[in-house]
Amino acid sequence: MPKPLNKTQKGWIKIILKSNLDLSSFTNIQAITVIKETPTRDGRRKNYPQHTGSINQVLLKHPDFTYVRLANKLGNIWTYIGDNKNAD
Repeated sequence: MPKPLNKTQKGWIKIILKSNLDLSSFTNIQAITVIKETPTRDGRRKNYPQHTGSINQVLLKHPDFTYVRLANKLGNIWTYIGDNKNAD
């Protein structure tokens, strides 16, 4: 059983769900870009997640996301299968 999401990781999921990212088809890099471009409450930008592996692990832990593996280890295409009420 995977470890539960910590506070930072829950924040990343919240940012992804509230963003204008197409939740029916997105990559790890697109998710990281959305997280890094979203300012904090005091207007700063986040420097993390630094690489696709960290966001990949977070999305794997979350039950409302599923993925399809791309050929040649190019990454995953993620899909949100949950209920939009979780975005609040």
